[in-house]
Amino acid sequence: MYIPRRGDIVWINFDPQAGHEQANVRPALVLSDEQYNRRLRLAIMCPITTRRASYRRYLDVSIPPEVTIQNKDSTGLIKLTGVIQTDHIKSLDWLERDAKYAGDMPNDAVNQVLQIVGTLVKNLGCTIIQLLMAVEKALLSTLRA
Repeated sequence: MYIPRRGDIVWINFDPQAGHEQANVRPALVLSDEQYNRRLRLAIMCPITTRRASYRRYLDVSIPPEVTIQNKDSTGLIKLTGVIQTDHIKSLDWLERDAKYAGDMPNDAVNQVLQIVGTLVKNLGCTIIQLLMAVEKALLSTLRA
């Protein structure tokens, strides 16, 4: 039985959804580690979408150009394009939702997502402007290091 691991890209069904939440079967990046996922049968994930909005530039992480994944039907490889939506983080029952391994995300992209998610959680009480400034500051400090 496949158990998702941190850094895996999986195909998973985000339905049911409401409002502005991501929907349908789509790729997602797994953030939680294998031990957590195995014990709880939940995995913490961020959806991947091809739609990029300019106002989300500090929240979305671009998919590196070299990433390829299995298509939904596991019949071949496709180039993955788009962004990882760090502010759409979800805890999903990967077994009930029939998560399928699709590929691996490079460590640099995984670490960038984890940094943004950590900054979001740490600054939950802030205004949206303060939150975006905190994310931008965290990303800039990483680039300088």
